[in-house]
Amino acid sequence: MRLRSPRSPTAAEMRRSREATASPPRSPRAHWKEAGLAATRARPGLTRSRSAPPLRASAAQWPKKMPGAEQGIMELLSVPPPSFTCPHCSKKVQIPKSIWPKDAGVVVKTPSRKGALSPQPQQQQRKVARVVSSTYRHGNRADFYLDGKKVPLESGKWQLHEYQRRGFNVVTLDPDTQQVTSATCYDTSGGGQVAVAQLATDLNALPEGRVVLVAVRGSGLESLSGAAMRALRRVGATSAISGGRSQEGYVLIGIKGGEATAERRGHHVEVEAKLPRPPWQEPQDLSWYFQQQKQFLEDLKVCEDRHEAWNSKVIMQEEEIEKLKQQLRTLGEERDGLRKDLKEVLRERDEWQVSALRVMSKREFRSSVEALEAARRRPLPP
Repeated sequence: MRLRSPRSPTAAEMRRSREATASPPRSPRAHWKEAGLAATRARPGLTRSRSAPPLRASAAQWPKKMPGAEQGIMELLSVPPPSFTCPHCSKKVQIPKSIWPKDAGVVVKTPSRKGALSPQPQQQQRKVARVVSSTYRHGNRADFYLDGKKVPLESGKWQLHEYQRRGFNVVTLDPDTQQVTSATCYDTSGGGQVAVAQLATDLNALPEGRVVLVAVRGSGLESLSGAAMRALRRVGATSAISGGRSQEGYVLIGIKGGEATAERRGHHVEVEAKLPRPPWQEPQDLSWYFQQQKQFLEDLKVCEDRHEAWNSKVIMQEEEIEKLKQQLRTLGEERDGLRKDLKEVLRERDEWQVSALRVMSKREFRSSVEALEAARRRPLPP
């Protein structure tokens, strides 16, 4: 077998190898990039930022008279047009099809123009709630409905049986998901002040923005205390809750820290309304904030009135205490005077007693002396 001798490279091959080692092959997009940067360097006062992306110049290099130049470049990188406007000479430059990017799947999100409003996200549609309340003689009900479907309180997760639902039935919902988070019954009619205190504690512990549905079954509105009424007002109740009577129903669709959407009171009442939105879902409307400030100022005014009433009561009690102290001092002086009079009377009594005994002793002595004298003068019998 005959071995081949290695062939010496030709002059053309040596020239191609030198060009390959001297500079890497240039892509069509690199040619367009260098052309753009060369035009940029040709303009005085414009320098390339070091932090600029490698595929385009920085935003500071584009002239202010071309506000859409950068947007045009970004659109060029995502969906290449047949031509684009030069940001320096304002001329349309035809782009050869050979330098279009082959990978058209990369989409660059173009920024919105200055002053344009970004689209607001669509808010979730609010559910429609219906609450029914009735007394013993008018149905004895306390039912809750969301979009026409009854909330199952007697079975499932909550297990509130019929005999456990007398009094205040409270259902809370998450303001964002509009799902039921808790369902509790407070027997304020038969449980007394313990259930009333627990109702006030649980309502005060709810976070801001929690949707609250309330329905009274049978009776229980007449046993509310001042703390329970204040807690119900914090979830949207109004003055309609005060002065409740036995055998009277009450319904409420409210939100913690806001106003009630619907509220009614009577023997058989039923309300229907959309679930209220929490304050953070309506950032443009600051009425809830001013409502909170108004409620806070009203509570502060009530506290100030109570403080003034307490101060006036304390001042009146202090005046009464001073009067009683003055009477006590007067009675003490009268007692001291009576004690002196008593001592004087006792002294006079002792003096009169001594003088009386002296007179009696003198009389007895005189009588005895006279008797002896009479006996001595009597003649002796013969």
